[in-house]
Amino acid sequence: MQQILRLAWHVTSVAWWGLAGITFLLAHPPVTPHAVSLAIGFTALASFLCVLVFTRGKHVAAWIMFLIISLTTIYYGAGLD
Repeated sequence: MQQILRLAWHVTSVAWWGLAGITFLLAHPPVTPHAVSLAIGFTALASFLCVLVFTRGKHVAAWIMFLIISLTTIYYGAGLD
């Protein structure tokens, strides 16, 4: 139980750092949808790594979803669509 609480704490921290990054981007125009997408993608990638490390890969549904979100948003943000 303590491990799950630590995981939730760290993933929430990662999400808030990602939001801070997006806010920074929006405060310094011109900002493109691709830049925002990259910020979301790297935030999801960091969340993927947190879930993978803290659960040692046992919470498969969570890390797979974060990985899918990160790869698709980074793919869009890089302009590969």
